[in-house]
Order: sequence, then structure tokens, then C-alpha cells
Amino acid sequence: MDFRKAISSNISALRKEQGLTLVQMGEILGIKNQSVHTLENGKTVPSFDTLMALACHFDCSVDFLVGRTDNRNSHKLE
Repeated sequence: MDFRKAISSNISALRKEQGLTLVQMGEILGIKNQSVHTLENGKTVPSFDTLMALACHFDCSVDFLVGRTDNRNSHKLE
């Protein structure tokens, strides 16, 4: 499984779904917009803190972000 590709495409799709710019996403995550760009292009992978911030902001599981599941809500208890 290509986790880097899954992470980059999921971050990009979720950001665009919410209508956020790279600058806005960077502000939310506390990183530079250039860093968001490199994450979305798969040039870098998020740090643990950034990965957790993404999961919290988008209310999804880390497993969803890294492509281990297609279920966005796998983190929620039933």
C-alpha cells in the first residue's frame, strides 16, 4: 500500500471539500502553506502532530487519512 499517495490525496480532497485554501489549511495546522503544498504533492509526510491535527480538524480517523480504511468514520464508536 502506498501510504504517501493515500495521505497526499486524502489531505487534498478533504481540504478542497471544505473550500479551504493552502494558506487557510496552514493556519489551521500551524504550518506554512508551502508545507501543506508539499504534503498534498506527496513530497513529505505529516508529522505525528500534524497528522493528529488533520484527523481532529476533518473529524476522521488517522487510518482514513493514511488509506488503511475507506470509512471516514471508523474512529467513532457506535
